Amino acid sequence: MSVTVELGAVIGIVYEAAAAVEAWPSALTAIADALNARTASLTIIDKSGAASLIHVAPRTDPFWERTFIERWSSTNLVRERGLRRPVGQAYQFEDLLPRSEFERTAFYNEFFLPQRMEVGLFANLANASTEVSGIAFNRSRRKGPFDRNEQLLLNALAPHLQRAVSLNLRVLRSETARSDLSSIANNFEEAATGPTWSSKCCRLPEYLGGAHRAHRSSSSRSRKSARCRPANRSGRCSI
Repeated sequence: MSVTVELGAVIGIVYEAAAAVEAWPSALTAIADALNARTASLTIIDKSGAASLIHVAPRTDPFWERTFIERWSSTNLVRERGLRRPVGQAYQFEDLLPRSEFERTAFYNEFFLPQRMEVGLFANLANASTEVSGIAFNRSRRKGPFDRNEQLLLNALAPHLQRAVSLNLRVLRSETARSDLSSIANNFEEAATGPTWSSKCCRLPEYLGGAHRAHRSSSSRSRKSARCRPANRSGRCSI
């Protein structure tokens, strides 16, 4: 398959993920195949609480997925040094620190090495005051480092990945705002009691046309989607 055809097909899947976070496992798997990578992951972090808003790793064993989330998701050497790199530019471990130094770190020896993920290719997709996002692809050292063509492929995909993450974040912010509005409306409704209020032509939910119910339902579904967690190696998300 030509690089042009391969790139076009992958870009299409990326924009499916822009519209629905449930499509990220398929998008990451397609990119990993194009890059000859064994594993792939996408993370969007809320900087205020250092919590993952979205974390998808379709080819990672659930044990290692839990290990990453519990120990390394809030802060780790690769992310902290990687955030100094320009957004949208692919880089490897060796661009962050000497290989010999990296191989002495706990992150390498306790996370990457046991999974045979010694070689990595990364890109920052967002680095804002409120959120950061990064994408990572790994494979065994015996497969060799990612070559120039593979790095160029990720560079070519990066603008599309950035747009997809930006749209995901826009939806998350919108749903959060609507959830807050719905909560305020519900509290107001519960506080409004007595004949004076009930004698009015319309209670608050009627006045809003039932919109707060739709927002509450939509927000619940979207927030579940945003907490996309791969349940198994198939790349399906568990909510």
